[in-house]
Amino acid sequence: MVYDGATVEESFPVPKEASKTDVTANNTKMSYVRYTVPGLGSMDQIPDAYLETIRAWGWTEQTDQENLEEPNPIFIFSKGGTTVHLSLEGNYLTVLVPKEN
Repeated sequence: MVYDGATVEESFPVPKEASKTDVTANNTKMSYVRYTVPGLGSMDQIPDAYLETIRAWGWTEQTDQENLEEPNPIFIFSKGGTTVHLSLEGNYLTVLVPKEN
């Protein structure tokens, strides 16, 4: 599979086949972009190949997450001083980047 950098964080990979959706949010604490990904709806976790790519791009998963048992968990990754939240919901993949204060 081929990956591109996410719109909100170029150094974070998203599948090239993902289509950016036109979601505009006035969220003052997060910048985010939502993608539709074919075939994602049948998964309740990040596909292994995608997780390996995220790690290969230099990101580290934060394992002290509390909501992994939730129906739509948010996965948190960090690299340097940057944090990215990754949410899977149905066929949607959302990449969220907390804004600096």
